[in-house]
Amino acid sequence: MCKNKFQSLSIHQNYTELFTKIKNDDIKAYESVYRIFYNKLCRYLSNFCSEKTIVEDIVQDVLIKLWVKRREIEINTSLESYLYKAAYFSFLDYYRKHKRINENLEQIRYSLVNEIESEIAENNEKQMKILHTAIETLPNRCKEIFMLNKYEGYRYKEIAEHLNLSVKTVENQMGRAFSIIRKYINSATISLLFYSFLQSI
Repeated sequence: MCKNKFQSLSIHQNYTELFTKIKNDDIKAYESVYRIFYNKLCRYLSNFCSEKTIVEDIVQDVLIKLWVKRREIEINTSLESYLYKAAYFSFLDYYRKHKRINENLEQIRYSLVNEIESEIAENNEKQMKILHTAIETLPNRCKEIFMLNKYEGYRYKEIAEHLNLSVKTVENQMGRAFSIIRKYINSATISLLFYSFLQSI
């Protein structure tokens, strides 16, 4: 047991010496630390995150910062303890950051869906208004036949009997109604699109 304790102290002393060399710009000492701790830190973070690429990115970032900020870093415990804590807190930062990003994306998606639904509802309402206005422009007899067919569900033969007309007359009046409505809707839609274009300028 004493032997293991001595070995542990010796290892920590070696790590301390390595970090001292790193602070003095010894790249070989840094490479040694990188090799020693890379897999250890990856295994440690794997307890918190199952995505290997994320774990590797975090560990790499921690070890790169050890070199980049070597002159600013002050270690009061041990290099090993410092790196494990740095890896853990880097993971927490990553998690919080990406959790916020995901929440923001969900909010954006929700807003877009609402906006699209509102736009569809608004367009449908406008189209229905255009259709009703188009129907109102029909001549009286033509309008009556169209309403009986499309809104009351009468068949051409039933309309003919109801209004004492021939089926052919009903067919002609329905054709006329469709033609008038189609022209009105096309004209109104173009006007609506032009108005929307002017509003966006």
